Amino acid sequence: MLWVSILMGPVVNANDDMPLDDPPVGLLAFAAVYALPAALGVIGFARRRPEPRFAAGLLCLGLAPTAFSGVALPLILPGVLFLVSAVDQRWTRRAGLALLLAPLLLGASSWVAVVGQREEVCFIVRTTATGRQLEIVDPSDPRSPAGVTSDGDGGGLRVESSGDVASGGCTSVLSESGSVIGLALLATALTLSALADRGRPTTRYARAPEVPA
Repeated sequence: MLWVSILMGPVVNANDDMPLDDPPVGLLAFAAVYALPAALGVIGFARRRPEPRFAAGLLCLGLAPTAFSGVALPLILPGVLFLVSAVDQRWTRRAGLALLLAPLLLGASSWVAVVGQREEVCFIVRTTATGRQLEIVDPSDPRSPAGVTSDGDGGGLRVESSGDVASGGCTSVLSESGSVIGLALLATALTLSALADRGRPTTRYARAPEVPA
């Protein structure tokens, strides 16, 4: 499962047809979102609890179709295995619902915070003696280079080739603030799952009924 999260960062940039990369904290948060089910599964097996494993299974199934490249589809298999392992274990009512819902809601919220809060960045490409050079610009700024203007109310970029300005455009990148929020939500989900009822297991394995001699 971890290889899926490791591949997610490069895949994000590889699928982007613009020459701008996402910030490092954004790639870290993006990969951490897809690594959350694996971490919850480890906690569930280490603490002998079905709730984190069940949450891990649901998150796997929810995250599997979210990557257009299909790199996350292998999450379906561990998702099913997590669910089966959780169902085979006896559940107790005490704190069980909270241990299930907390990582689910926090994990889903982290995905929204990281992926949903993308910000638009505009750039121009300058032709210099050493080659092409990328420069971030604000089209609404009157100090923008000559030939660079805002494309109406849509917030886009209009570039008229002039001087050393060859081309330009706008793209969306992962927001640093949204990524930080997502990482905080992920850390909270893992902390609650790992420390809830510490030292007092809430589940026990079901035993086969004893047959009288």
